[in-house]
Amino acid sequence: MEHKEGKYYEEFSVEGKEIIYIDFSRPKSIEEFSEAFEEVGKVIASHPENSLYTITNMTGTRIDTFSKDNFIKYAAGNKPYVKKGVLIGVDGVTKMIVGSILKNADRNKFHIAFTKEKAIEWVLQQD
Repeated sequence: MEHKEGKYYEEFSVEGKEIIYIDFSRPKSIEEFSEAFEEVGKVIASHPENSLYTITNMTGTRIDTFSKDNFIKYAAGNKPYVKKGVLIGVDGVTKMIVGSILKNADRNKFHIAFTKEKAIEWVLQQD
């Protein structure tokens, strides 16, 4: 995979593993979240099924009713393409909310890391 970037994502490959780094720490409004879900969702859906690892930065993300419902749709729509995902920047209440979102989207294969580098290390340990 060649290196590609968009407003809310970066695609790259490490040791043969295709990774998409998603930056949901950037959107701050409903409009920006809608734009991010659309942009990243299209990129992920352009890949073969079960071919990607995602690293999603949720640092400082506020999850309201709108974003929760759209996160569920987004996560469920991406399920066929994602082997496993890593979340960055989730703790406390956000961790509980994100866990609920992923459960509702039938996405139980995720890990939590503290940095992008640690997330990449985790991906490299996966089959």
